Amino acid sequence: HRVGKANANADALSRAPSICNNSCEAGYTLNTTTCTCSLSNICELSPCQNGGSCTLVSAPSNYTCDCTGTGYQGISCSTHDWSTAASKHVIGILPVRFGFVSLVITTPETETVNFTVSNLTQTIANGSVTAGIPTTINDIILFYAVNSELERYKGLLVTSGTDKKISVTVSVLSTFPSRGIYINYPVLVYPVHSYVYYAVSIGTDESSSFSSLLIVSGNNNTNIRITPTVTVTIPSSLTSSGNQISLNAGQSITIQLQYLETFLLKPVVDKADLTGTKLESNNPISVYSGHTCVLGSNCDFV
Repeated sequence: HRVGKANANADALSRAPSICNNSCEAGYTLNTTTCTCSLSNICELSPCQNGGSCTLVSAPSNYTCDCTGTGYQGISCSTHDWSTAASKHVIGILPVRFGFVSLVITTPETETVNFTVSNLTQTIANGSVTAGIPTTINDIILFYAVNSELERYKGLLVTSGTDKKISVTVSVLSTFPSRGIYINYPVLVYPVHSYVYYAVSIGTDESSSFSSLLIVSGNNNTNIRITPTVTVTIPSSLTSSGNQISLNAGQSITIQLQYLETFLLKPVVDKADLTGTKLESNNPISVYSGHTCVLGSNCDFV
């Protein structure tokens, strides 16, 4: 009889309201017997920095961070990732009127990686690459060089279609012979409201060539505010009025680009230098700047 009474008292106590006056923060659980808080899910404490996503491996404190697309790496996504390798690249080809343009694909992976080169409407090339053995794509890449402000959808997408990473280098060989090469950095998404870029170019005495700044959008509805250091032309297709305008140094205009849409900025005046031109975008974009011909015996691209 005493045993039954004890059980009844215990049952009543378990149903009674907690006498604890304190509460616990997210990620912690309240022990109603001791009125203390103990860790229950570390992911609710946001241990992954810079936009990384947390996965609880085992409660309460064993977790992993997925840093994909953040531009960071490490256990807590706290270290800048300056690697040129990624599963997806948005590519722009700087002005090349004559010559040859190639995409050189490499990979840090230990196994063969398949990849695809495409534009907005079609697949241009398929290939595969293994570590230490570059794969070169020559197929009509020259066609996608952006040579004027009027050429729009010439952006290229190079992707593995998986989480396997590749790097992309653009190689230019002209007929002078001139050479140029640049390594593409993948578009990285940061936990910010805007992205700011500055052009770096050069001025020369060669009037048949020009300083250039190429933009490629990796998203639809990308708003980009442009503030040039020299006068440039904004074509009618990108202005709200539908009229072509000359944008003077220090003035600003906001344009909108769609996925894989391209826009080339060139100075109105020969020999002018676009260095310092500012771009501010609501989405990450691919930005390339340089000069089609620098002083030198071979007139190399920079």
